[in-house]
Amino acid sequence: MIGVNSMIVKEFNPSGIVSASEVKLIELSLADYDFTKNGFFRKALSVKESYDVEYTIHAPFQNSAVKHLRVNFAEIKPENFKVMEKVLKVCDLIDAKRIVIHAGDVIGDLDRSLRNVVRNLRELCKNKDYEFALENLYTENGVRRVCETPDEMLFVLENVGADNLVVNLDVGHAYLAGKQQGFLPEEFLEKLDGSIRHMHVHNNYGIRDDHNPPVRGLIDVRKFRCDADVKIVEVKNGTREELFRSMAMLF
Repeated sequence: MIGVNSMIVKEFNPSGIVSASEVKLIELSLADYDFTKNGFFRKALSVKESYDVEYTIHAPFQNSAVKHLRVNFAEIKPENFKVMEKVLKVCDLIDAKRIVIHAGDVIGDLDRSLRNVVRNLRELCKNKDYEFALENLYTENGVRRVCETPDEMLFVLENVGADNLVVNLDVGHAYLAGKQQGFLPEEFLEKLDGSIRHMHVHNNYGIRDDHNPPVRGLIDVRKFRCDADVKIVEVKNGTREELFRSMAMLF
């Protein structure tokens, strides 16, 4: 199923380039809103009921917009789960079963951070009514993140050992991390193919995370064919024409 991120949907962002009536699936980014306010619930429900769209959820992460709702699974702290409890309530409200998550920023050293992520995700994945899609990341502004490489992703998956933990392959992040650390982004497919159920598809020029439409940039997104059942065109700029041409390319 092909969808788009909520920040390009007019009902969630007045500067958006598409209406909810033009898509079937919206990934609702709880990283971009204070989703604890009642108005957010009403809007999400109204859009679902008016346009019969389906939702996936992007949970808040380590540097998301609303500071008091940030989550960093590389740290052992109760705040992570207090926020995630609020996220799950949103999911119940709008009948969303898949939640994209980030592992978070490295705290101290990578090995310890990886172990913390495993410990946290084991606890999170006890919520068997939901599927959690772990997203690959990249180093941004000198900040090393957990799960930038295929091997780190594989380590977390194998050590959490939960059937409701899958992979969200972010194509733009894979390209940037590959350039930063010297691996081919296609290695994610080789090592994780059976676990990739979700994708974020966008493009860049290998310098920063531009979130261009897939048709604009250096990445040949056609190399990332896999059996993911959800593909989100996660763009933050571009035209309607580029967006719909990109969506058509993913079928």
